[in-house]
Amino acid sequence: MAASLKTDLESVRGLLASATTYLNDLELYPRGRGIFLDAVVLAILSKSIRVGGAICLLVEQDFHSEAFALSRTMLELALYARYISNADSFNRSEMFVKFVAKDREGWSKVLSKYYPAVVPILRPKHAL
Repeated sequence: MAASLKTDLESVRGLLASATTYLNDLELYPRGRGIFLDAVVLAILSKSIRVGGAICLLVEQDFHSEAFALSRTMLELALYARYISNADSFNRSEMFVKFVAKDREGWSKVLSKYYPAVVPILRPKHAL
């Protein structure tokens, strides 16, 4: 791996670590039921940080094409955040939660149809 690439990876990882520390230090907790905006924004931020770390790992292991493909996920997350925060944030965040719920419902149907022996592990931590 080129020295400049290694330096860039260290810089990106440093930024991701700084963002994580900053958000954790804020000790943010989403508001209660019926207000989805906080949970959605925090979920998008969290996923962005995790995907950024995964991209760094792929680049570090010389999987550049895969890292580039995963960068599409980063773009989608940025677009989600932009769309939700642009206008009517409370309604748009609720629509996003309903979209995620419907998507998970669809995948659970696929799972039960094609892999009936598999029992999905549901973790409250992963819920929006």
